[in-house]
Amino acid sequence: MKIAYDYQAFTIYAYGGVARYYKDLTNSLLKQRQDVKIFTGIHRNYYIQSLPKGVVHGIKIYNYPPKSVKAFQWFNHGLTQHQLRRWKPDIIHETYYSSLPVLKAKAARLTTVHDMIHEIYPDMLSIPSKNKTSSQKKIVIKS
Repeated sequence: MKIAYDYQAFTIYAYGGVARYYKDLTNSLLKQRQDVKIFTGIHRNYYIQSLPKGVVHGIKIYNYPPKSVKAFQWFNHGLTQHQLRRWKPDIIHETYYSSLPVLKAKAARLTTVHDMIHEIYPDMLSIPSKNKTSSQKKIVIKS
């Protein structure tokens, strides 16, 4: 079975539980002899460096220029779309809740909801009015 992970968590997070979860999940699937690839585009994640050669398809940079995450997300979205068309996975596991159009491929789609912190404690977020995680999560779950 061919399983693809997208760029989202690795574009957004240099560290953190979400990206580490996908690295650990990839390691477990590889031990079960699944064909797994992570299409990261240009990413800044440190965890996936420990994965075997050939699993991660992308380039690691150490810092993004200030306020450029959205530009990298758009670039990585286009690049990943192209890579998925060529590789033709059976499953696409989207690693976060994107506001970008759904990646198009003839594959089953999966998104993990890691927690409900944004919905349960919206007032505890640093800038609740600017945080779009809940609305993006809702869109992904409904699609």
